[in-house]
Amino acid sequence: MKIKFKQGLAGPNYNYNPGDQADFDEKQAIRLCEAGIAAPVKIENTEQQVKKPAENSTKKYPHHKGGGYYELSNGETIQGKDEAIAAEKELG
Repeated sequence: MKIKFKQGLAGPNYNYNPGDQADFDEKQAIRLCEAGIAAPVKIENTEQQVKKPAENSTKKYPHHKGGGYYELSNGETIQGKDEAIAAEKELG
């Protein structure tokens, strides 16, 4: 269980300052939290925080990829802005 120290705690084999985080076995972590020395750290699901682009996003085509290359709505890459605009118009 991960905890965050509210106050310093030191011993012969460890030294924790206020704000430090550490993993402890659950029994010891609960004891430190109940004593007011530490607080449990909330573990968040980072996968939910990552924003994934929507399949039907509002990306405008042709989309400039850099270096003079443009991506069309069908996924094809074309070099040259004018050529990409013409090819995108043909796609409809």
